[in-house]
Amino acid sequence: MSMRNNFFLGLLLGLCAPLIALGLTEYSLVGGNLFPRQPLFLYALAAGANLLLVRVFYAKQYSRDKIAKGILVITFIAMLVFLYMYKMDM
Repeated sequence: MSMRNNFFLGLLLGLCAPLIALGLTEYSLVGGNLFPRQPLFLYALAAGANLLLVRVFYAKQYSRDKIAKGILVITFIAMLVFLYMYKMDM
């Protein structure tokens, strides 16, 4: 089964980690209990996971550049949204 080189698939893959970070931070006690002084830690961890996926998909053995571009776009958009939301709460 081969994975298609699709921009929208990259957007979906890239959206997974930020949504998990949002769920753990906003709707559970994990974010507040484990990292009370660093509220954006899980979001930064999600961005790091997405950038690792970008590195994997840009590798020459996979050459799935459209997927990597989708992940990169959603990573930057998600981080801008999360920073905006965090700064509005201050």
